[in-house]
Formats: sequence, C-alpha cells, structure tokens
Amino acid sequence: MQSNGIKVKALVEIAIMVAIISVVILYTAYVPFLAGIGMFILPIPITLLYVRHDYKSALSAIFVGTILTAFIYSPILAITSAIMYGITGISLGYCIRNRKKSSSTIVGVAIAIVIGNIIQFLVYALFINKQGIVGSINNIVDTTSEAFKMALDTYLSMGITEEQIAPIKEGMKLITAKNVISIIPTIILVSSLIQAYIQYIITEKVFIKLKYSVDKVTPFSRLYIPNLVAAVLIGILCSGILLDTRGIEIGSYITETTKYILLFVFELDGIAFFIFVLRNKLKFSKGVAMFIIIIGFALPILSGMYSIAGAMDIILNLRRLDPNPIRKIK
Repeated sequence: MQSNGIKVKALVEIAIMVAIISVVILYTAYVPFLAGIGMFILPIPITLLYVRHDYKSALSAIFVGTILTAFIYSPILAITSAIMYGITGISLGYCIRNRKKSSSTIVGVAIAIVIGNIIQFLVYALFINKQGIVGSINNIVDTTSEAFKMALDTYLSMGITEEQIAPIKEGMKLITAKNVISIIPTIILVSSLIQAYIQYIITEKVFIKLKYSVDKVTPFSRLYIPNLVAAVLIGILCSGILLDTRGIEIGSYITETTKYILLFVFELDGIAFFIFVLRNKLKFSKGVAMFIIIIGFALPILSGMYSIAGAMDIILNLRRLDPNPIRKIK
C-alpha cells in the first residue's frame, strides 16, 4: 500500500511539473522577452523530480511536456526547449542527488549546456534554417556585418568623421566565417559557464526554501583553474601550431580556437585572483571590489592584467587552492 501511495504521489507531482513546464514554454514563446527568465525556471521542476524521486520521473515529465507543447504550439519549439531544460535539469538533479560539490556541479551542468547548445544549433541549421552548418555560419557573418554597417551609418549621420570610425571598419574585416568558427567554441563555453553558475544559484535558493540540503555555491574568489587544464590547453595549442606550420588546414582552426579558450581561462582565473586579493587581503566590500574589476576592463592600459595574473596564479598557485600545484609553497 505504501508503495502504491508513493507511485501515486510521484504521478501527481509529474503531472504538476508537466503543467508548469508547458505553461512556461508557451509564455516564453508568445512573450519573447521572457525567454531569458524561462531558461532558468524550466530546469528546476526536472531537477526537483530527479531529487525527490529518480531520473525516470524526470524523463517522464520531459517526454510528456514535449508532446503537450508540440500539440499546442510547435514541435520544433517543444524539441529544442526539451533539449535545453531537460539536459540541464537532469545533470543538475544528478549532481544534487549524489551530493556533488557546487564547483563540480557547475562544471557538469556547463558541459550539459554546451551539449544542449550544440544540438540546438544543429536542429536550427538542418531543420529550421535549412541552410546547413556552413550556410548558418555564413548567415551569422552576414547578419553581424549588416548590424555593424547600420551602426556605422548611424554614427555618420550623427556627424562622426570617417577617421573616428576607421577602427570599427578595420574590425569589420575580421568578421569572416573562419574567425566566427574559431571564436564560437569560446562563446559557447563562456555563456554555458555563466548560465550554469546562475542556474545553480537560483536552484540553490529554491531548494533551501523547500528544505533540501544543497552544497553552498563556492565564492567566486575561490574559483581556480587546475594547472593540468592549462597544461592540456597549451599542449593542444602547440599541436595546432605544429600542424599549421606543416600546411595542414585544421591546424589553423585548432590554434585560433584554443588561443581564445586559453585566454578566457587565464582571464577567469585572473579575475577570481583579484577578487580574492580585494576581498580577503585588502578587506574591500563586495561592491567596491566589483567596481574595481569593471574599471580594470574599461581601461585599455589594464586590459591584459587579468590574463597575466591568471597565468601566474595557475603556475605559482598564489592562492594555494590547487591541491596538485606545480610547486609547493612553504
């Protein structure tokens, strides 16, 4: 009898979660500016079902919600939404249920989001846009170039001289399919990590309200990049350079892509290092620390300091956070 009661309770909760998912998807479809909010709300019911019951309950809610949305609105919208909120919710639910650390959970969810973004792009390129992968990338290049041209026309109409907008024109020359392909992995990586971080914070607050134990999110000042990750990226970069020097075309792509990712890794660690110093050593408030970090981005003379600081922190383990440092600090 108790087993039947648990099953009925699970079915009721699945039905409620399916209703919530379907309503949120439809709201984001009819009111586009809510899409950003819906992106963080949709995985929570799936995560909750996974934690309260199991992955079968979570998958059932995703499946039924997808079918319901497909009938009411659009099969494509239903599938693409299910991919993103489903894979995010399942990965988050798995990590929370198995009591993973917040840092490991954020990385795991970010990887899931990367996979979801890739699948979504393929669905868009092959079934919605129907231009294929190359055609969709060329479309991104054309759209971006057109946006820059409109901005230049606006600047000229406002009385800005040709000399003043010359740097923008030079920058437009870099908007090519090859450069877009090289930078897309970094953009996906950055956006996925940010989304995973925000998703975890929101889910943590919801779960605390529901009296569930969730590992408290690691402060940004204690974020660090293991030196092994940097070493692997540098190894890939060197391999790309070697292939490029031998005239193998993919070498250029590997070099450019890895260069952007490595730069992001150094900057991310560098920002965390500076926040650590400002908050823990100099005892500045959170607001003052963030203001100083933003100023660092705004001043060209300081634009490279985060990358340098990040590289030094990874190599020298300045904050002593890496459990497997290159050198031991006594």
